[in-house]
Amino acid sequence: MNQGEDISILALIQKNHRDMTKTQKLIGEYILKQPSSVLKMSISQLAEEIGVKSESTIVRFYRVLGFSGYHEFKVTLATEIAGNTIMPSFDIESTDTIEDIRNKVFTGAINTLSINQKMMQPAILDGALDLLFNSKRIILLGYGTSGIIALDAFFKFSRIGYNCYYNPDSHINAIALSNPMEGDVYMCISHSGESTDVIKPIENLPSHIKIISITGNEKSTLGKLSDVCLEILSEEKNYRTDAMVSRIVRIALNDILFVGLCLRQGINVKDKLLMAKKSLSYLKT
Repeated sequence: MNQGEDISILALIQKNHRDMTKTQKLIGEYILKQPSSVLKMSISQLAEEIGVKSESTIVRFYRVLGFSGYHEFKVTLATEIAGNTIMPSFDIESTDTIEDIRNKVFTGAINTLSINQKMMQPAILDGALDLLFNSKRIILLGYGTSGIIALDAFFKFSRIGYNCYYNPDSHINAIALSNPMEGDVYMCISHSGESTDVIKPIENLPSHIKIISITGNEKSTLGKLSDVCLEILSEEKNYRTDAMVSRIVRIALNDILFVGLCLRQGINVKDKLLMAKKSLSYLKT
């Protein structure tokens, strides 16, 4: 096993879901809903229960996830379930009380944070840090709820001395960014990865201008244009519009990058943070 090693099987199913065949999606959805039941089944029983044609269909499914055998797949799943203390999340219903909503929103956030903690690869995070650390200017692009993430990153990176640019107006950005500068790094945020106002300014950038993306789909147009793609996995529910839960993960990702940059700057970053704090002191009573 390669892809699934030390990574949640349930998270792997969610990550690979969009690229699976219709039958593989059916298998994956069954496992996500009833992982404990799967542990009690032989491969033939699982195929019969789901209603797929043959055992070979199950074989192809677990190989997509990086497992070489059904036994290995079940042992890994059993270990995961045994060590999993996180409750599953559920759709919000129109009859839910405020207590129900509180529990479901918090549980969804906890689950999504846990999944992304396991799925985010240190090498990819390091790649993003390399680009940001060596940049001469960081361009933050994001609109709507993604704009909140871009503004958060703008504020954090500016605190430690980085030359950052952010504007919530796509028309102003079209003009301001029409002449890219040497050392520019674009950090682009779009949950779908298909937002036109994010993609248009970067699709014809010179090759020496680097692009970091934060998106929900690494195979989206934005993901493919990026030098480093930070994919956020989430399962948005019926009332959770505009990538509500994944927004929490993206804020956490900003914090990871911010702290990583602080550590790379070394002891001098403390002076920058202190100066930033003092510059805001007059606004506080």
